[in-house]
Amino acid sequence: MLKVLRPVRPAFGNLGLYGSANALKISGVAATAKLQTGLSLRAAYSTGSPNSSGSPKAVADSLIAKLPGNTPLSKSGLLATGIGAASYVIGNSLYVVNAETCLLGVFAVLMYIASRTVAPLYKDWAEGHINHISKTLNDARADHVEAVKTRVDEVKKQSIVVPVTKSLFALSKETIQLESEAFKRAQEVEIAAKAKEVLDSWVRYEASVRQREQADLAKSVIAEVEQALKDKSTQDKILSQAIAQSEQVFKKV
Repeated sequence: MLKVLRPVRPAFGNLGLYGSANALKISGVAATAKLQTGLSLRAAYSTGSPNSSGSPKAVADSLIAKLPGNTPLSKSGLLATGIGAASYVIGNSLYVVNAETCLLGVFAVLMYIASRTVAPLYKDWAEGHINHISKTLNDARADHVEAVKTRVDEVKKQSIVVPVTKSLFALSKETIQLESEAFKRAQEVEIAAKAKEVLDSWVRYEASVRQREQADLAKSVIAEVEQALKDKSTQDKILSQAIAQSEQVFKKV
């Protein structure tokens, strides 16, 4: 936490003794802060630049290069202004360096180290994730394009559907006509078969009637002959005819 303190006149005690004690306290705390800041910068520089040569000039150049600005002169002026302002604030007791300031400095150094170490890892992970998503989207787009091309090829193959449909329609009409003619022929054949069956039944009926009439005629003739044979005159006539025929046969012998 940053604290801005105003000079306060002590309520009791020797002012000179209080001022000297306060100055000693401020100078000790400032020396400790400078030492910790230097160690933190050194640790950060050693952590962030493992491949540096380690010479003071290289360290100074790297620190100046990290400062905001376009030219080395502007960077150096900015650094000198910052150092002068910090010295003025600390020297005039406008800002008191305490334990909270040390914690803030350590936290800032840790955040800087974390940014230098974790940020590249996060960047690599983010780039890998982005590349994975891009690859997935590209693969999906390629699959979609391939599916569209396949569908277009199938539609092109189906472009002959119209003439094929026309030819099939003509063939179906011809098939229907042939089926109609076949049905008519089948009906005619069935009618002829039924007519033949009726005629055959009439022929059989006439034949049976004729046979019955012949049988009745034969029965009537036989009955008449039998009735005539029962007559005595007829028997005598037949006997005389038989004797005459026998005599003629014997005469020829």
